[in-house]
Parts: sequence; C-alpha cells; structure tokens
Amino acid sequence: MLNRLLTSLALLPSICFGATISHRTADNHLWIENGSLSIMDIERIEKVLHANTSIETIHLRDLRGGNPLHARFVLRGAFAFRQVEVHGACAAACAYLALTARAPVLHGDATITLGPGALVFSQWLLEPSWQDTQDWIADRLPTVPTAFIKAVLSSHGAHERQLVMHPARGRTGLIAVRYCDPAPDKCRLLQYIQPGASRLVVAPGEGSDRD
Repeated sequence: MLNRLLTSLALLPSICFGATISHRTADNHLWIENGSLSIMDIERIEKVLHANTSIETIHLRDLRGGNPLHARFVLRGAFAFRQVEVHGACAAACAYLALTARAPVLHGDATITLGPGALVFSQWLLEPSWQDTQDWIADRLPTVPTAFIKAVLSSHGAHERQLVMHPARGRTGLIAVRYCDPAPDKCRLLQYIQPGASRLVVAPGEGSDRD
C-alpha cells in the first residue's frame, strides 16, 4: 500500500483559512487543497516548489477564491512543466493555475470555474492587462467563443457571469462547458470540448454523472 503519510511543511508560515500545502514524499506529489489561495499561500507554494525540484505532480483540490493574476504570474514557470491534476472545486486563482499547466488533468469530480475576479487585481499589476487576460484564456480554450470569455471577465457586482467546465457524463473524454448568467443560478450548456481541442484533459478511464 502506498505510504500516504503527508509531511507538513512546517518551516513555512500558515495563515488562517489558507490552503493546506503538503508534500507526499513517497511519490513526490504536492497537494494544495481546501482553502482560498491568498498571496501568502502563493508565495509559500513558490518556495516549496523551488526547494523540492523533485516534485513531479501538483494536485489542486477544493480551492476557491484568491488572486488569479498573482497566481498566474508567480507560479507559471513552476506549473508549466509539471503535471497538474484537478480534483473537486477549482475556482478563481486555482482555475488560472490549472490553465497555466501544459495539459491539466481533470478527475471525474473536478469542476473548473472561471469568473470575473481577474479584473479586481488588474489595476495594480503592471504586466497583465484586460485584453491580455482574455487572449490568454482564449488560447487555452480555443473552442470557447471569445464573446463569452469577454462577458465573464467584464461582469461584476451582483450580476456575475461564469464559465464552468467539468468532465461530461460517462467516459467519453468530453468536457462540458456551461455559461452562467447570472451565476450560479442561471446556467446553460454552451458546448462540449472534444479531446485534444483544448489544454484540458480528462483523466484516463474517468468521467462523471453530470451532463
């Protein structure tokens, strides 16, 4: 049986309500889960990956909130050349980290949610711009009409729009994309992404019970 003992990285400071960051030494997997990715969390993750170059796979599980653009620009190098696997909910900063990977793997229970949070931070980051963010997402999700990406990024306040993506029903390898306007109450199926048509990949042999 695989030794699932998690060695906590106690040398790094923890913060209240922050994500749990742990390194499973048995197979060099990094797990980031159960919280919101704050700026401090992102800096902790960067330190962990820098100090443990043998880490080959990063798991993102049940992560919501956080600073999407900060996550993207601080961790893009570390995530781009490692395998990234998504479990459970992955929204805001987590969604951007997943899309940073070369071929992020979605397990059957995974849901990636893109919302308008990026614009909250674009005012004070020098490199990214609104158009850059839209183009960056469109490059990773080329079958999703740009108009819907733009609508999501430009929404704000009580009328928030979202793109929600998850493995489709069965073991087809398809990824269902829903457009929510407003989120989360009014969502409709926008399309199914075919295998190989985006960066997203469904885990082999896995699917979901969702359409």
